[in-house]
Amino acid sequence: MDTEKLITDTCENLLLDIAVQEKIDPRNLGIRIDLENESAKPILSVFNKSKFLKRIKIKELAKASGAGAMSGLVSMSIRKILQSIFKYGKEQYETSSTKELFLLIHLRMLADNLSRKPAIALYKQGVIKETKLLSDIISQAATS
Repeated sequence: MDTEKLITDTCENLLLDIAVQEKIDPRNLGIRIDLENESAKPILSVFNKSKFLKRIKIKELAKASGAGAMSGLVSMSIRKILQSIFKYGKEQYETSSTKELFLLIHLRMLADNLSRKPAIALYKQGVIKETKLLSDIISQAATS
């Protein structure tokens, strides 16, 4: 299984699992990611629409992948991807601090209206700037 599929499937499974645990519609679930500074560990918070539910760690994302002994590698890959997205956001939206940005992982309905895939939205000062499918982001990162 390639890294892109593993990470995408992991995020999708985690979102669906949390939705079941919290008894909420998966369409309303989002994982907000904040980064204090470029070298800090990302802070992940689970929301039902705008209602805060709980914090989770990247380790939980990695464990959800079912990668077993490889979960450390998955965790490191996720952290690296998130830091790259924050770096891109700082440059693209001309901000000096990652504190002005946050990401939101959510399930996005595809054009066929039958399937959902994990997507990441980039916000600056609470305003959405762009959204991309997680698989597209990872593919772009792999070719860069």
